[in-house]
Amino acid sequence: MMLIFVVALIVVGPRRLPEVGRTLGKILSDVRQMSQEFTAPIMQEMNAPAKENETEEIADQSVKENETEEITDQSVFEKAASEDQG
Repeated sequence: MMLIFVVALIVVGPRRLPEVGRTLGKILSDVRQMSQEFTAPIMQEMNAPAKENETEEIADQSVKENETEEITDQSVFEKAASEDQG
C-alpha cells in the first residue's frame, strides 16, 4: 500500500494528490451506486413470490398428481379384490 502511495506521489505530485484521491473516491462511489441500481431489480425479481400463472400451474400439477394417486389406489384395490375372488 505504501508503495502505491509513493508511486502516486511521484507520478501525480504532492499538490494534485488530494484532488486525484477525491476524484477517484467519487468515481468508485458512482460505480458502486450504478452496480446497486443494476442488481436491485434483478434481485427483486428473483425474490418475488410466484405469479398467478405459476400458481395456477402448480395447482393443476397437484390435482393431476392426486388423480394419479387415486387411479393407482383403485387399481390396487381392484387387483386385490380380483385375487380374493379367484
